[in-house]
Amino acid sequence: MIVAPEYFPRLAFFGEIQRGRAHCTDLTRPYTRQTFQNRTKIRTPTGWQWLTIPVTKQERGTPLSQIEIDYSSKWVQDHLKGLRYNYETAPFYEHYIPSITSLLSERPSNLSDLTIKTVDWGIETLKLKPLGHSITTNIGDPNPITQRSIAPEPIAQEPGYRQNFPGFEPGMSLLDALFNLGPMARELLNRTPQTPG
Repeated sequence: MIVAPEYFPRLAFFGEIQRGRAHCTDLTRPYTRQTFQNRTKIRTPTGWQWLTIPVTKQERGTPLSQIEIDYSSKWVQDHLKGLRYNYETAPFYEHYIPSITSLLSERPSNLSDLTIKTVDWGIETLKLKPLGHSITTNIGDPNPITQRSIAPEPIAQEPGYRQNFPGFEPGMSLLDALFNLGPMARELLNRTPQTPG
């Protein structure tokens, strides 16, 4: 299947890659507000919060490959501050935060460029098979790859694990599992919910 790239995707996203069901990210897909295309969830003492990448105003239907990031606010610093505040005491925070800081400090102008970097970072960190990244469709292909979105809220079946605060909040960014479990986070992937189809 072809999937839309996400910002530091959730475990379910990487679970589809681990199972060999996700083969490519589609950058021709229209940008949709209030989705995981430009935001992710992190754990907090009171539950969870969004980390959102602000984007410039675009016409409806603009493809992901043409969405520009708005750097007029200090959102990169805010995201890094949010990670530090909520995960500084997690066992593997110091191991991963330098590469995350470096990635966000590159300041790509395009949303798809940044989300692809976070997808590739997750794949490399989890030692998974790399994805392709397509800006063309496969119209006319006699055996087209099905285009699907990862389930928006993989709650009921998502495997629980020890988080940095009491209780368990599902649907968090891969960062949550990595900060808490380190390399062992990969073992969760085969137990993530599978997208139908």
